[in-house]
Amino acid sequence: MITTRPAVEADLPRLLEIERAAMPGLQYLEGVFELFLRREDGELVAALQDEVLGGFGRLSLLCDGSAWLETLRVDPALQRRGLGAAIWARYLELCRQFQVPAVRMYTGEQNVASAKLAERNGLALAVRSVEGNLPLANLPEDAADAPPPFQPISDPDELAALWEQHRSNRPRYLCLNRTFYAMGAPLDRELCRTGRAYRLGDTLLILGARFLPERALHIGWAAGDLGQALAFAIARGRALGVPKLTWMLPDDRTETVAWLRAHGFVFSSRILLLERRFDS
Repeated sequence: MITTRPAVEADLPRLLEIERAAMPGLQYLEGVFELFLRREDGELVAALQDEVLGGFGRLSLLCDGSAWLETLRVDPALQRRGLGAAIWARYLELCRQFQVPAVRMYTGEQNVASAKLAERNGLALAVRSVEGNLPLANLPEDAADAPPPFQPISDPDELAALWEQHRSNRPRYLCLNRTFYAMGAPLDRELCRTGRAYRLGDTLLILGARFLPERALHIGWAAGDLGQALAFAIARGRALGVPKLTWMLPDDRTETVAWLRAHGFVFSSRILLLERRFDS
């Protein structure tokens, strides 16, 4: 018999076992576990077969009220028995409970099984993205020695006006920590509240991390003078002691991707954003 329930603190050792077995190359649950246990902004769903914990996944509510599905893992020894489907059933129950306008998730381009399961639950491809990383240890010592004087944007209206100024170079979704946020006023307010929006004249830079800030500094977006934006991001990353900068952007931004490659970014991961809307 398969059942689901909210995960609890005592589940952590078993959840970490499942994560190591299911995703040996991508482990981060321990670092975000306290965050994921919070019930006010979602649920960490535990799936059990005959009372044996075999899988988990998190539904998180983002700033615009949409649902973000993440870290779905099933013990390889228990796969193809319905645990993933049970987690998805709970996800959709939570979507109805929270009355979300949309639900989204990402998966790797090669993860066909994950994409098919999402499609069976009504999600469809929204954006194809590529992820670039810039290892800071590879840069010359004098890189970004005197960074441009970017300043935080605290007024959401100011940020909205700057986005409008760059409307031809504005993405549909902004990504931090592989979490895709829909553009709009709620996101502008969140970026200003959390100190992730910066400007220097007409150049805009979104910079920060949703969680695990010690692992990478994420460029959510940059528009205007990319050289200045990158110099500031490098200096900020070095000041924080992170190993790399990361930028996820749509794969049709070929000129920007080429520019980033020329400046040391390495692109390896291809990511699919999948979406189901409930408000249309």
